[in-house]
Amino acid sequence: MADLPKYRGVRPHGNRIQINYSVGGEHTFETIDLRPNKTNLDAARKIRQQRIDDAKQGTVAPDSKSFAELAQLYLESLDVALSTAMSYHGILEKYWMPSLARRDIAEIRYSDLLALVNKIDWPSGKTRKNALIPLRGVFELAVADNLRPDNPAVRFKQVKHQKPEIDPFTADEWLAIYEKLADPWKPYFTLLWETGMRHPAEPMALTWDDFKGDRLRVNKAIVRRRLKEVKNYRAREVLLTGAAQSVLRNHPGRFTGGPTFPNTKGRHQLDGDQPNKAWREALKASGVRPRRAYNLRHSWASRALTAGLKPAFVAQQLGHSLKMTLEVYGKYITSDEDKSQIALLEAAVKNEKLARDLPREV
Repeated sequence: MADLPKYRGVRPHGNRIQINYSVGGEHTFETIDLRPNKTNLDAARKIRQQRIDDAKQGTVAPDSKSFAELAQLYLESLDVALSTAMSYHGILEKYWMPSLARRDIAEIRYSDLLALVNKIDWPSGKTRKNALIPLRGVFELAVADNLRPDNPAVRFKQVKHQKPEIDPFTADEWLAIYEKLADPWKPYFTLLWETGMRHPAEPMALTWDDFKGDRLRVNKAIVRRRLKEVKNYRAREVLLTGAAQSVLRNHPGRFTGGPTFPNTKGRHQLDGDQPNKAWREALKASGVRPRRAYNLRHSWASRALTAGLKPAFVAQQLGHSLKMTLEVYGKYITSDEDKSQIALLEAAVKNEKLARDLPREV
């Protein structure tokens, strides 16, 4: 027996091995039916650690809190839009709660989180990036409450992800889809094609009071079935093309008041189910390659910039920052000046050649 290894909480007990441990103030002794040799003592050491880990899953020290408790406090303390708070709640429930909910917040290590992050089959780098935001927030709150000294979630490096290319509709594609749209939905989607508003949130929130003849006031949106301020709080006035003005002036519900595109009860539509159904049916009937109706927004922006409209004006119409507009739609910004740049280069090359051909002075 003298040559056997010694491990904390593990000792020979006759012809068997006894382990003992304490979690949450409760001390436990357990006898394992293994002969006390070197191999079995090492196995008992691992069993003891597993018992401790299992016990901690359901036991939190009196002076600490579980991950679930801190997550709830974090969500309640958020000063963000309702849609953002609901998104964070969904992320915590889907990715973090199943493994961490009952764990003592003070006992969760970076290695625990790393193993969990590596085990999850992330749909995309963007999803992983977004999922880490509320995770960091929960641990940041634990640090602020002196429940632990550090935030292990800040050690994760952000995985860069490439934004998908925008995929606008061409004018011919739009005409083909328009012809197959059910008549009640033609004004709705025409307005999206002519203005680039965000489908379905912004047009569903419009009322007839927002129509000012040559422009629309866009200052609210339907998000998660609730009427709220427009995205990024960027209320704006959208100047209307002649086609867009005609659609609204000739709309059968113009003088009824209330929502511009109401549901069957005359109230705001609270989700995009109906217009999306109409859109999918028109796409299928037209034979146009399937894309979201939201891509009509990209279609407007790409057409506007290709036509030479100023990026600042396009940004205002879209409710974007100029920086965002340039990042997303920069490749569509063209002008006659752009074309002249190649001409300048070709002229310079020609002048260099002429200079070489001139006779040298003696």
